[in-house]
Amino acid sequence: MNEWWHGFLTWLTQYQSNAVWSGVVLLFYLGMSRKLLPKLESNIEKSKLKSHSALKGLFAARVIVATVSLALLLLAWGIDFSGLLVLSTSIICLLYTSDAADDLL
Repeated sequence: MNEWWHGFLTWLTQYQSNAVWSGVVLLFYLGMSRKLLPKLESNIEKSKLKSHSALKGLFAARVIVATVSLALLLLAWGIDFSGLLVLSTSIICLLYTSDAADDLL
């Protein structure tokens, strides 16, 4: 057990900045999903949007928050995420230009 603990501390010392940035990204994601998205939902309920449009907008907001969080996490660990950005913009375009999002909801 002591050897495992020493190995973990050595790894943590080596990747300290990556681990700290990962924690910051996790806090960002939790903050967005716990504070901002419920506030967005309540504002949508107060507005007079159709339920179909409201659900589509909420789904797009969740996709955007998750994609940004994943991109920041990959950036923190030094992984090239340019392909992820192309994929995420393609997903967002598909959400708004087709009815494929209706099947996902």
